[in-house]
Amino acid sequence: MNIISSFISMSSAARRAEEDHLSSPRRKRSFTLIELLVVIAIIAILASLLLPALKQARNNARAISCVNLFGQFGKCTVQYVDDNQGFLMPYMNYGTAGSWSSTTKMAMGCEPARWLFTPYMQPRGSSSIGLLRRNQTKRPSIDCPAREFDPSTSGDTEFIFGINYSIAGTNAPPKTTRCQRPSATSILAECHSTAAAQYGLGAARTIWFVQHQNRASVAYIDGHAGLLRREQHPAIDTFPFYKVRP
Repeated sequence: MNIISSFISMSSAARRAEEDHLSSPRRKRSFTLIELLVVIAIIAILASLLLPALKQARNNARAISCVNLFGQFGKCTVQYVDDNQGFLMPYMNYGTAGSWSSTTKMAMGCEPARWLFTPYMQPRGSSSIGLLRRNQTKRPSIDCPAREFDPSTSGDTEFIFGINYSIAGTNAPPKTTRCQRPSATSILAECHSTAAAQYGLGAARTIWFVQHQNRASVAYIDGHAGLLRREQHPAIDTFPFYKVRP
């Protein structure tokens, strides 16, 4: 009898323990306000450390993309020279008309149909080559991904790619055989101009160093391209960067 009573008591105790367990679900521990603020502070610190690095990486990627584009311009220059008896391209090629006409071709700052390099490098779309307009909604066919319209520009047009005025601005470019240092003489560069797609003619038509942390993409007569730092920029109309010979 005692055994049965003990068994019944043990069963009752076990049942109560189980009921207590079922009726009292485990409590989930919540974050305190202080802990939450600490987590937010840690995230803010990590963000402040990572965002500049991410921005730097993005800027470097855009600079690489731009200089690669100028590398293509350099190759197009070599092809143009080969197809034109060794002559460099002019700013404007009037052709047989001798003056501006429907067949006039341009080195930069024009529509794809007028671009001298179209036979060697097909533009994307039908918008302009190396030219930005104020409040435009469509990017140029060929441009720098880091470049935006300069709001301080007078007028509504900004040429962002240009040809070396000292060599080709007068539309009488020399043969490459006259160039003493083709690897150091520029032919195309990122520029800032409202008058024409040219650089090397004073402050109004100059190389632009803003978009790539004081560097600008430049293509040289021998076909290679690189980033030129502002502090390395030589004086205008000097040899060998601007002129084919002293």
